[in-house]
Amino acid sequence: MKIYITGRIIGQPNMNRGTFADASVLIAQAGHAPVNPHDICIDVANPACLKKCITELIQCEAVVTLDGWERSEIASLEVKIAQALGIKIVPLPAVKLLKTNTFEPVFGC
Repeated sequence: MKIYITGRIIGQPNMNRGTFADASVLIAQAGHAPVNPHDICIDVANPACLKKCITELIQCEAVVTLDGWERSEIASLEVKIAQALGIKIVPLPAVKLLKTNTFEPVFGC
């Protein structure tokens, strides 16, 4: 299953890259294909990057939320988009409960 990761980035040390990388590893270990915004664009705070991330998000079967995501305008927007499209939304600890399909690593655009 292709899973998009959302969480706080702006205002976080190193743009929260370590937390997103750790989440990617956990998702892959659970047999899924992680989609990490930091792998899609270098400047994830740039609106052009947000467009690329949303394009990737809408192709995913699930969205994993990181702790504190609700305090991020962008993560909240990504969750609202996923809800509107009927994409599953789960907190990171629940990723292991998602049904595994085929594993295809995703490294962005």
